[in-house]
Amino acid sequence: MKIKFYGFLFCFVVSLANAQEKADPSTSSSLMDASLSELSYFQAWLGDYVGLLGRELDGLISNEADLDEVNGSKVILVLPYTVHADGQQDFSPKVRGKIELPHTHKKWKLFVSSLNEEQTPKRISAQVGNEGEQTQVGAQVQLKKTLDLLNLLDFGFNAKGLELPAVYVRYKSIYYQKLGNEWRRRWFGKLFWESDLGVGLQLDVRHDHAVFKKVLFRADSQANWWDEGQYWDLYHDFILLHRISDDRSAAYFLGWNWNTQNQGLHLSRFSVGSQLRQRLYQKWLYFEIKPLVTWREETHFNEADPSITLQLEMQFYQSPKK
Repeated sequence: MKIKFYGFLFCFVVSLANAQEKADPSTSSSLMDASLSELSYFQAWLGDYVGLLGRELDGLISNEADLDEVNGSKVILVLPYTVHADGQQDFSPKVRGKIELPHTHKKWKLFVSSLNEEQTPKRISAQVGNEGEQTQVGAQVQLKKTLDLLNLLDFGFNAKGLELPAVYVRYKSIYYQKLGNEWRRRWFGKLFWESDLGVGLQLDVRHDHAVFKKVLFRADSQANWWDEGQYWDLYHDFILLHRISDDRSAAYFLGWNWNTQNQGLHLSRFSVGSQLRQRLYQKWLYFEIKPLVTWREETHFNEADPSITLQLEMQFYQSPKK
């Protein structure tokens, strides 16, 4: 398909050059302007299509990672049940949501989560597990929002069982960038402080490329800096996202995790898996199945840990007004 396209483009340019030699200069200029205008329109359409496809697939495949970009109020309840090959089982319900406060021009939201954002990387290659009983409650204020940029400030507390709640403050920035016709980049940065974890920094960069009409290739890299331990956690995923239909999507992925703790930069985990996500009812009830195989540093990467996760997800939000 690309060869035919480039061949057509070459012939098109040659024909324009020949026409320019024979035609009136004003006619040639008009023809060139019209051609460049059409080409510019195609470039803008393709760039927007990559971004739109990425966000549509995020809506089907992602469930918690991009809640910062949700407009209005939304609460997500996730019920994951995981079984490992050695018989170990885990059922760890999770809830995460934001409630938009009225009369604040859509800038202030209340936030609640059963996850610790700093200690739980929201990555598709991560294994679902029980992070312990904890609840984060706080507020979020929108500092700046444009078509491609979003700046947020979070603050609140994190309660872990009967321990004294820890106070946290987070500054987040999300930026979308077009890279030519076929690529789109998403930057995410977060500077945070928590009273029991100290200061930290998270940087995430995601590259999306539309391979086919409903298939997206994604390269996702993340780096977390922990000031207290003076080390980095590094993550990288290669993901192939396929929108099978309006109600069904699939993802196939490879994931790596490195860190610099104790012995310098070294590989600590490698994962391979897939994820099938089905919309069961309207746009609020989903079912997900995720087979995953993980190798870890603790077993010198000699023992695989196969697992499968069955997950039911419910999303609660106000339907858009018609």
